[in-house]
Amino acid sequence: PSSALIPSNKTHTKENVAHLEIDHDDGEEHGEEDLGIDDPEEMLQREVRSAACKRKVTTFCVDMKLDVFIKMFIANGADASWAVYHKNHGDEDVVDEDWHKTSTKFGDSKVIHFNKIVNLPGLRATRGKKVQRFKRFGDAGLILCSSTLLEDVPCADCFSVDDLCAVIVKPDGKLEIELSFEVKFIKSTMLKYMIESNTNTEMKKWLEKFAANMAAKASGVSNIVK
Repeated sequence: PSSALIPSNKTHTKENVAHLEIDHDDGEEHGEEDLGIDDPEEMLQREVRSAACKRKVTTFCVDMKLDVFIKMFIANGADASWAVYHKNHGDEDVVDEDWHKTSTKFGDSKVIHFNKIVNLPGLRATRGKKVQRFKRFGDAGLILCSSTLLEDVPCADCFSVDDLCAVIVKPDGKLEIELSFEVKFIKSTMLKYMIESNTNTEMKKWLEKFAANMAAKASGVSNIVK
């Protein structure tokens, strides 16, 4: 992991770590080192394929170095982190834990807690939990996987909303960022169609705005890590 990350002594519950287990195609596991692959670019490509979410939202490029991206968007206390975006866009009582090392294969993980305004009948807000996993692949790029659960909405124990931010360093030095997501059902429910339809619409809007915010933040940044 990047030196910009500050390890935490906090330990996560097995439940939280389980939510980070993004499904992999063909039974692949996180960390391709076990397959004898030591090329960062190939390891990143395999990880992106195996952690990919079904719904692609956007792909865009920013002109900044990978270390600067991590410092601005991912590191503990980052000025434009996912948690800061939650706070600046209507969520309340946001608590952002520090990253901690999960394993060499798994990377670093943390949890963001928040209250999300939903304005459902009898429910103004719901408790939310975003479990994140971050792994860097040398100078080739990184992935940040998130799994979000809203704890008080109907059928809350039936689904999670997973998303992937894949960052790839291009030959010209720019960063290509791809955002994707999908609704994953843990249990069957008669409300599956309604949940999936509403969540797909809302999550697409959320990630489009998040991407625009990320591009805007990146556009005025020096490539020098201070």
